[in-house]
Amino acid sequence: MNTNESKEISKRVCTVEGRTWTVELALAWHELLKGLDWEVALRASSLALQDHNIHQVGPKHILSKVPAAVA
Repeated sequence: MNTNESKEISKRVCTVEGRTWTVELALAWHELLKGLDWEVALRASSLALQDHNIHQVGPKHILSKVPAAVA
């Protein structure tokens, strides 16, 4: 996944949750998520946003949803 794709995912999550998005946040997310395929990361972020047990989605939540996003 490239930097622009990471920015798009982080911006999407921040918009849905009503959080402030920054370039620094996007770059930090990119460092953690850069090894993922963009489509898998997008599906995993959607699953994380739908999980009522997660109050504020972060990269660790997206990574934890990857197995379900691949299946």
